Amino acid sequence: MYALKVAGIRFLRFLIPVVLKFMGPKAHGPPAKPSIKLRLKTKSKRRVLIHIYQPSSNSSNLSPSPPSPPPPGSSTASSRSARPAAIINLHGSGFCFHSFGEDGKFCQLMADSINAIVFDVDYSHAPEHPFPAASEDVDAVLSFLQQGCIASDDAEDKPHTSPQASSINWDASKIALTGFSSGGNLVLTACVRAHQRGDASIKAVVAFYPSTDLAESPYNKPALSPSKGAAGGVLPPQLRHFLYACYLPPPQKRDDPLVSPIYASTQAFPSSTTIITCQGDSLAREARNLAKKLEEAGRDVVHYEAKGQGHNWDKMVKEGTEPAKLRDEAYELAMNRLQKALEFSAAA
Repeated sequence: MYALKVAGIRFLRFLIPVVLKFMGPKAHGPPAKPSIKLRLKTKSKRRVLIHIYQPSSNSSNLSPSPPSPPPPGSSTASSRSARPAAIINLHGSGFCFHSFGEDGKFCQLMADSINAIVFDVDYSHAPEHPFPAASEDVDAVLSFLQQGCIASDDAEDKPHTSPQASSINWDASKIALTGFSSGGNLVLTACVRAHQRGDASIKAVVAFYPSTDLAESPYNKPALSPSKGAAGGVLPPQLRHFLYACYLPPPQKRDDPLVSPIYASTQAFPSSTTIITCQGDSLAREARNLAKKLEEAGRDVVHYEAKGQGHNWDKMVKEGTEPAKLRDEAYELAMNRLQKALEFSAAA
């Protein structure tokens, strides 16, 4: 069975990019390039590729040495507040596809808008690495961010880094997570795991069209599609069933809160939680249900739904259209929510 899963996924990994090349919208402008590429070794001996994005107009995050201790009489909080926040981003993949890098422009936008160091993470994919491999990778990156510094000599590639700079620093007390689709699931479940181990470092999370209930059969999810003139796609239930089977082979329970965040305690999520859905997406209902659950519990949650759009719509828009306008609205909301949460955490 494993061999069949691998063969099926490899075929789809070849087929889908070919289809998108001919049917998807043309790229608008050059892709964003990370400042640094890093491979982080995990406890499981995997090496996780990370693209690091820094603010375009601010090179002050590069320093010739690790940060000095705060001067006498100054507070640690005020010293930290001058340093950028850290944001982990996780791409969409159906838990199986190698689509790392497609969020580059979004990551650069976050870096510029929020004054943040953004870590775009290429987590492990099924069926070669089923659950909990991707979750372990995310936890390893989160633990790494809590160090607050990286020596540029550790980088695999640093095309935009000043050669005399020896470190990049960020405020380890200001960490947020963003993710798309399966990446949205993984950032939400990362919050659940952090809560279980008493880690309060995550100040905000933004999940774009996340899968929140993998216990529900794909055949029972709403059969929806984008409206006429909208962007986005549809993932057939047969394909979603196959992807879930690759990611969660038996005997893994699918109603485990570490798999399906809809079943987690509302206290497991950070004080700032933002959930963005697409009206024409079969995953919209379960994500709305999570937002409603958090709202009823009195949590600070904001839900935005892109009218008429399908799954992954923000990556499939044509500039100057209504779907592009909705993408910009959703991104602006995400930036505002992140900035507010991270500024508040700095003052706290």
